[in-house]
Amino acid sequence: MKCARCGTEYPDTENGCPACGFGASAKLTLRGQAGELSTTVDLDVGKALGARIIGSDSKYMDDVQFMLRYRDDKWYVKPYPRVKNQLYVNGSALVSEIELSDGDKLSLKDKAGFMDVVMV
Repeated sequence: MKCARCGTEYPDTENGCPACGFGASAKLTLRGQAGELSTTVDLDVGKALGARIIGSDSKYMDDVQFMLRYRDDKWYVKPYPRVKNQLYVNGSALVSEIELSDGDKLSLKDKAGFMDVVMV
């Protein structure tokens, strides 16, 4: 498939253009105390992006903390292997990939770095 906006070639299985986001059917936003981050494409979230969302609590994150993946019209969160501090979803430790829902709560160390999941 070729993006009508930027011309990037990408597979039909993508949620819109991976380069510019054009044509995406579902957007996921993470909101925290420092700001928010929205995506329409698969994304690895770690310390750098975490600082934009949760501010100083990003110190508990590794360079890659978790992965957001979109497939079959659903968003999933998957833990990155061997992180120092686990990611929690709605208060439960994330040990394998799970489907995300609007209103889910992500956090670090079960007490820091709270992020709200918003889907459009």
